[in-house]
Order: sequence, then structure tokens, then C-alpha cells
Amino acid sequence: MKNKTINLPKNWKWVALDDISKKITDGSHNPPKSIEKGIPMLSAKNIHNNFIDFSDVRYLSNEDFEYENRRTNLEPDDILLTTVGTIGRASLVPRESKFVLQRSVTVIKPLINAKYILYYFQSSDFQKELNKNATGTAQKGIYLNVLKQLKIPLPPTKVQNRIVEKIEELFSYANESIISIDDALLKAEIYVKKNIYELYKGNLLQNENYYKKLPEKWIWRTLKDIGEIYNGGTPKTKVKEYWDGDIVWITPSDLSNYKEKYISVGKKNISELGVKNSSAKKLPTGTVLFSSRAPIGYVAIAKNELTTNQGFKAIIPYKDINPSYVYYYLKSITNYVNRIASGTTFLELSTEKFKSIPIPIPPIEEQNQIVIQIENIIADTDNLIYELNTQRKKIINSKEKILQEAFQGKLINQIVTDSTVDVLLKNIKIKKEQYLLNQQEIIKKRPKIKRMEKEKLSIIQILEKNEEPITSKQLWEDSMYRE
Repeated sequence: MKNKTINLPKNWKWVALDDISKKITDGSHNPPKSIEKGIPMLSAKNIHNNFIDFSDVRYLSNEDFEYENRRTNLEPDDILLTTVGTIGRASLVPRESKFVLQRSVTVIKPLINAKYILYYFQSSDFQKELNKNATGTAQKGIYLNVLKQLKIPLPPTKVQNRIVEKIEELFSYANESIISIDDALLKAEIYVKKNIYELYKGNLLQNENYYKKLPEKWIWRTLKDIGEIYNGGTPKTKVKEYWDGDIVWITPSDLSNYKEKYISVGKKNISELGVKNSSAKKLPTGTVLFSSRAPIGYVAIAKNELTTNQGFKAIIPYKDINPSYVYYYLKSITNYVNRIASGTTFLELSTEKFKSIPIPIPPIEEQNQIVIQIENIIADTDNLIYELNTQRKKIINSKEKILQEAFQGKLINQIVTDSTVDVLLKNIKIKKEQYLLNQQEIIKKRPKIKRMEKEKLSIIQILEKNEEPITSKQLWEDSMYRE
């Protein structure tokens, strides 16, 4: 359906996507077995806006590629659109590339300027239409017959070309600004780490050796010298009475993407019985928590009494130790800690190794001053990062505004052309008919490819084999029961 809120210029028309395409089809519905090396078969996860990621792909043999390629026959400047799962990402088929697709990606073979369609796909107006017409609960998808009827605003060819040129000119400025901002954000992060590192007198643990020349009144200690160290524990999950009590229970997953210094709650609580019948221990306010496995290096300070699972080492600092001083120090030596960890399935830091980690200790007054300096640096840098991210969002929004104006005919001055849209559509129709006739001849003449007959699978077997979401209709069609 066309967007009734958009008033197009007089010499433009709303047309169905199928009317300006030679062919619209999706990838393989029953992909062959993957091999270790071969020709890539891509799915929706590999397709991004204006970019194709060739890592983490299924590989096919030459025989399977030839068979699957007959469905899409990808050519340079065909448009790829993700239509299952994360729908709406679009990119062009690059030159000198060789791959096929799974059913989560649709290919559009255009009969007009491919980039004009590509940029329209990335506009908010088209994205809204896609999502409005998508079906499914757990995973959204859009059927080909629905996609083919979605409308696109069509101007004459010269106008299409000028619009694409203008979009790319303005996008190049915007993209340069985004790159500069991303570079500044990276430098801001490095600046914080460098200054914190220097406040701890820098290079303390280079090559895992103690830095001998500490300032006056500073002294080397180990973590076991500056507080009581405890492991956590997990009550038996099958005993309901151990869970959903009033005692906060923290796991490393609670600190994933957690930006605050203090933590007060986790996803789960345990009961008094859970504490008594496990190795979990109540830890007081001010305890420093350090994740010692899966992953190593999350740090937080207990804002209130809480417990942890066995994924943490907890330090209850002595009175002459500022918990925040320990917190920032541990955050500054993550690389060192990972180097001394061990393990095969995943790295883990043993209790003994954790206890033996060296830490330079100044007098408590100096610890307090160092914490103040660090937090001033972080506050100033956070303000800078906020401003940079704000500018970045404004630029991204400006790109959307550019697309919006482009497909409303407002981005460029409209020009009088020798050819109207009606003439263009007639020429497109002729080209499409000729393409379809040529394809019929090609199909007649090309040799049949022998391929091992597809194994007839049950519904359960298809679900186990399929790497991507599948509709109930397609599940039935692909199964042995259809026959």
C-alpha cells in the first residue's frame, strides 16, 4: 500500500516493487549440509545496511552451489533485503562476489537505479511498511507476495540518478562526521584508562613484575593483606525454600553492561535457609566484588548487604583501606588478571592467585585523594562522551531526514525531463517481459544438475536441522508429510 501521508511531485507515481523488478525471490528453504571450506551461503545475520559480513557463514560444495544458485542467480547490484528475523536491512550484491542465500534473505533484481531502491528500503517510511506487513510472533517475517506489492515512489530516471547522487554527497559528509566522533569517543575511553593508570603510579605490573620505585609512604601489599576475602555460593536450585527470599544474590550476569560503581540488587534473591545450606555468605556494605570467571573482571561495590554466587571473589576491606580505591585499581588491571588466570573451557582466577595480586597502598588520606581525582576525570569524560553521543544521534537523525526528503521529492529541485514515468513504466514492462522470455530459454537449454535427493525429514528433524526461524506453512511444505 502507498503512504497516503506523502504527497509526491506531479511527475512521480506510486508503483509496486514487483513492477520495477525483473525478479523477486528468496534464498534456499532447505539448505544443504555445510562443509568446512567452500562457497558461502549467507543468511540475514550476514546482511547489514550497505555491508555484507562474510564471517560466520555456511559453506557449500561447488555442486550444491550450482544447484542453489539457480534459484537466485545473484548478479552485481542486485538488492539483498532481510525478510525473516531482523527484517529490513538492505545491501547491494558487490562485484566479483560468489555466494548464495538462505530463505531469510530476499533478492530483488531491479529494473531502475538499484541504489534508488536501496536507499528507499533504508528510509523510515519503507521500514514502517515492512513491519506493518510482517507476520509471526517469535520471529517476524514478510511473505514474498506481500513484499512484491509494497509501494515505492517512482520519479523519471534522471531524477532517480540525481537523488542518488545528492544522497551520497550528503551521506559522505555525515559519515565523515560520525567517523570523527567515533574516534573521539575511543580517545576519551583511552584518556580515562591512561589517567587512572598514571594515578596508580603507572606501569606497576608491566611484565608481571613489581614496580620498585613507589612514592614515599607507599608500600606494596597483596589483596589478602588489605581485607578479608571470600568466595560465593549457589543454593540448590531444586529446593524452593532456598529461593525468592529477602537476601540479594549477585551473579556475574548482573554486572553485564552494568555501568554503576555500586550494586544493590540482582535478578534473583535467596532466603536465610539458602544462605545456611550453601557456601554463599552475607557481605556487608562496602564489600568489593570481583568476577573471577565467565567473564573475569567485572567489578562493583556492595551498596547494601548482599550475597554472591561462586563467580565472584569478594574483598571486605580493612578500616585503613578505601573500597573505592580498591575498586578502581582492580578495574585498571583487568588485562593483568586475565593473563594470570587459567582454564580450558573458560578462564578462571583461583582464590590463591586472587589473594596474591599485588596492590600499591598509600596512606588512607592519599587513597581518598586518588579516588576524588579519578572520579573527577570520569565525570568530565562522561560529560564529553554524552555530548559526542548527542551529536552522533543528531547526525544519524539528519541522515533519516535526508532520506525522507529525497523520497518526497524535496531533496533536489525537480527538473523537466524528456521522459515521463508512464514512458519509463512501459519500457520497464518490455524489459521485464524480455528478461522472463530469456530466462525460459536459459532454463530449457541448461543441463540438469544431478543432486542427491533431499532426505525426507519429519517435522521434528527439520526443526532440529534448521538454523533459522521457519513458519508453520513452510515447515509443512518442507516435511515428508506434504506428499
